[in-house]
Formats: sequence, C-alpha cells, structure tokens
Amino acid sequence: MIIQHDGKIIIGGNFFYKNNPLNSKIIERLNNDGTPDATYKIGRGFENTVYYMALQVDGRLVTVAGFTKFNGTTRSRIARLNN
Repeated sequence: MIIQHDGKIIIGGNFFYKNNPLNSKIIERLNNDGTPDATYKIGRGFENTVYYMALQVDGRLVTVAGFTKFNGTTRSRIARLNN
C-alpha cells in the first residue's frame, strides 16, 4: 500500500471487494475515504500478484511481483507505470 501526496491510496496484491471486484487488475487506487477511484485507469493491468510498490519523486509507480505481463506487454516481474 502506498499513500500518494494527494492522500489517495494505491493498493496491490490479491483482493476482492464485495459487489466491486478489483482483483482483475491486481492494483487499484482508492480515494481518501477508501472507495475505488474511478478515474484510475491502467487498462487490463497485471496477470498476477503485485508484491512491492514504490512511488518515485516524479509520481510514477514502480511495481515488483510475480507477473510477467502488464496490459499484455511482456514485463519481467517489474514495471514502471506513468502517472
């Protein structure tokens, strides 16, 4: 879990919210009140669990995990996401 400078929360891992499955992307951003942020779009996302995340100074997110693809593009267990 990472808290951004604006107070929004990025979560990664294996999770499921009743009536709102977030586990299809394995990573999601929540608003300050804990509700899913509908403006956070990362496409299809990862095909496997995200274990570690780091927020860089420029706002980009680095993820490390058991995935081998992000949005259908081959990634060797590490990916850097744009803002």
